[in-house]
Amino acid sequence: MIVSLNRYQGGIMIWRFSKHGKMSNQEKEIIERRAEKLVGYTFIILASYILYESISKLINKEIPEPSLLGKIVAVLSIIMMPILFYNK
Repeated sequence: MIVSLNRYQGGIMIWRFSKHGKMSNQEKEIIERRAEKLVGYTFIILASYILYESISKLINKEIPEPSLLGKIVAVLSIIMMPILFYNK
């Protein structure tokens, strides 16, 4: 599901940039708005999918499985967040 949404978003951006330079500014803005709306719709679909998966796992009382990637992200967040805070 997520992979197909990412492909769709990529296709939208390829479509949007393939028309760049061949049209007037007004046409560019129309294409840009259309591309933004389409990508926005895919984000809504993605958020709905994540919400559905989260609620179904809570209802079924599924225990999350730890993963190496999750641990790496957590450790990097613990290291990077204070650095970003002080540099801001």
